[in-house]
Amino acid sequence: MKGDRARISPPDLTRSGKSLWRETLRHLIGQGTWEDSDRPALERYVRSVERARLAREERAGALTAVGSQGQLVQHPNLRTEREAERDARDYALDLLLTPMARKRHEVEVRAGEGKFNGRV
Repeated sequence: MKGDRARISPPDLTRSGKSLWRETLRHLIGQGTWEDSDRPALERYVRSVERARLAREERAGALTAVGSQGQLVQHPNLRTEREAERDARDYALDLLLTPMARKRHEVEVRAGEGKFNGRV
């Protein structure tokens, strides 16, 4: 993908997913680490964050659910949420979105420079 096309969010993302895409892309551009080839990693990151959010909303704070035999079991969305958050963390590390990843790869972002005010 060339230039601006690689920066456009996938059309099937939710409104909050598109917002996360734009904010994360601005951050990556601002810290100077964005490459158009990072698009698939950014998409996986955003989808994982959204999957965790949806699972959290569906569970509505419940930690348990009633199983097929009437017993209490761990809410199925708790596992989905936890796995999606783990995936998001892994993709965030790949994209150098965490302080630890930036430090490990010697990416310096001075205060305020992580904000990108240009059009994405």
